[in-house]
Amino acid sequence: MPNTSLASYSTSIMKSKLDFVIATVEAAKDFIGSLDDFSARAALDALAHVKKTRRKMKGLEVILEDIAIAAMLHADIENFDGDGYTARLHPGGHRKGWRHTELINDVTERTIKQRIKQYPEVDPEILARIVKQDLIVAYSVSRPEWRTTVLRRLGVEANDYSTKGPGKQSIEITGQATYDETNPSYMEEVTA
Repeated sequence: MPNTSLASYSTSIMKSKLDFVIATVEAAKDFIGSLDDFSARAALDALAHVKKTRRKMKGLEVILEDIAIAAMLHADIENFDGDGYTARLHPGGHRKGWRHTELINDVTERTIKQRIKQYPEVDPEILARIVKQDLIVAYSVSRPEWRTTVLRRLGVEANDYSTKGPGKQSIEITGQATYDETNPSYMEEVTA
């Protein structure tokens, strides 16, 4: 009867297979980098295949995340320190009922105050006009999806301008082990 349990990932056949996938991707990148020429057909066929592979990997990620969420909830774990990474159970949720006009006005006022401190040599009224005009243009040409982390950095509490409904839980994984160790500059960019 086949084994239906996974007690240790680090010694599992699953890890060996995924390590092989990673090595194969690296080898494919090296191979492509060594080529001098690509036909359009070959490039498009390869791109379609890579996108298919990415979708399959995303499917595996979703399955594993669902299993990990269930395991963390069952064991009453909110944070977990692994080998080179930290996992945090994120409660999920989505926001609705945004009061966009009030929020853009608050963000504008806070940004003006910030810029006046940043550029004390510039007339505050001129700065205010510039900031307002820039934010009006940005707001009018886009459909804002407010980022609560950025709002928090500005000192704005998203709960004051929206309501939060339940959503799908997720796991936030951070740490060096989640990045490509062959490209350490990527990690530096992310943490900068």
